[in-house]
Amino acid sequence: MGKHSPNGDGLFEILWLDSNEAARYLRTCPQQIRNWVYQKKLKAYKLFGKKKLLFKKSDLDALLKPIGGEYGNS
Repeated sequence: MGKHSPNGDGLFEILWLDSNEAARYLRTCPQQIRNWVYQKKLKAYKLFGKKKLLFKKSDLDALLKPIGGEYGNS
């Protein structure tokens, strides 16, 4: 999965990942991804009639917070 439009028109610039890809990206397991969805810490999407969960890469990036260093202690 994990695809986006390379044409730069802005219509399809969202990078979508499935549960397994999202887990690999965040270096965790697919069950943890589903837990975060259940806990409303992460927004998931589905295509009509499909069971597979999809995630925006930008939503996954929003879970990451800098700690220490020049960004301060968060």
